[in-house]
Amino acid sequence: MSEAARRERLLAQLHALHEDYFSQTFIARQVNALVRHPITPQQLHLLGVLALSRPKRASELAAIMNVSAATVSGLLKRLTAAGLIVRAVDPDDARGRLVELTEAGQDFLRQLAEATIPHPAQTIEHLSTDDLAALVQALGPLVRAFQAARQAQEADPESGARPAPDGTL
Repeated sequence: MSEAARRERLLAQLHALHEDYFSQTFIARQVNALVRHPITPQQLHLLGVLALSRPKRASELAAIMNVSAATVSGLLKRLTAAGLIVRAVDPDDARGRLVELTEAGQDFLRQLAEATIPHPAQTIEHLSTDDLAALVQALGPLVRAFQAARQAQEADPESGARPAPDGTL
């Protein structure tokens, strides 16, 4: 079998494993976790934006989320009432308000992540020693590929650039 054919076969196998895992495990866990937590997708989106950035003004959130100021206002009211966010005076402009996660908001997102993503230690304890060795061998190139993809995306978010198999662009 040629190297190209072997590579295509391996990629197809990885794709099938990925689809099987996500369709049967990850998505089911995520849906179950979201059903247990009374939050809308837009509220979760707003919390995620705040978790990944510095505190933001409502207008910034509206622009990032591509929704109206009225929509963000309603989301902020509900999330504030739930104790997941707080609005504080902007230190650079006392007339403005910045929105940030509360400790309860951070805990909520952490609990949601824990409910949807199985702990690696619980998963890998079922692997044989040989499988663990193979996994350790494979993770180095995989981590480098993720890092290259992230750097390419950060360098030019509009390009959709993807690294080559060796991690280069």
